[in-house]
Amino acid sequence: MKSIIEILITLLLGFVYAYFRYVFFKGVEHEFLWPYIFNKAVSLSIMILWSLQTLRFLKIDPFYFKGMIIIHILISLWLLSPEYYPSFYSADSILKIKALSIIGFGIIGSLVAFGFRYSFLSNYSTQFKASVFGSVILLHNSVMGFERWLTPEQWPRMMPPITLISSLFVLVGLVYLWKKN
Repeated sequence: MKSIIEILITLLLGFVYAYFRYVFFKGVEHEFLWPYIFNKAVSLSIMILWSLQTLRFLKIDPFYFKGMIIIHILISLWLLSPEYYPSFYSADSILKIKALSIIGFGIIGSLVAFGFRYSFLSNYSTQFKASVFGSVILLHNSVMGFERWLTPEQWPRMMPPITLISSLFVLVGLVYLWKKN
C-alpha cells in the first residue's frame, strides 16, 4: 500500500508540473492533451521514484514500477506521430535517427528494468543493473531533450523541461551508485 501512495504522490506532482508547464504557461492545445500530460507525469514519476529508491529513501514494489514503465511505453507508442513529435520525423513522415535512438534507448532501458533472465546482465549485481538502467535512461532523456536544456529563455515561465528534471534525478542516483563502489 505504501508503494501506491508514493507513486500517486509523485504522479500528482508530475501531473501538476506538466499541466502548468505545457497547458497553463505554454498554451499547448491538442486533441490528446490529457494522455500527453499524463505521460509526462508518468515518465517524471518513474525517474523520481527510481532515484529515491536508489538513494534508499523509499522502497517501491517492482510490480508497480514495471507497471508504470508499461504505461509510459503504451502511451508513448500511442502518441508517436508527426503531430505530437514533429522533430522526430522527416518531411515525408519517416522517423529520423534521433527518434530511433530515443526509442532504442527506451527499449534497452525497459529490458534492463524488466531484468530478463537471459539478458547479458543476468549474472550482474542489482547495483550494476541499476547503473546500466540509469545510464541508458539518461541517454534516452538526453537525446530527446538536450537541445532544449540549453535555452532557458525559451522555457515557459522558466520551468525546465521534464527531461532535464528527470535527468537530474537520474544523475543523483547514478552518482550515489558510483560512489558506493
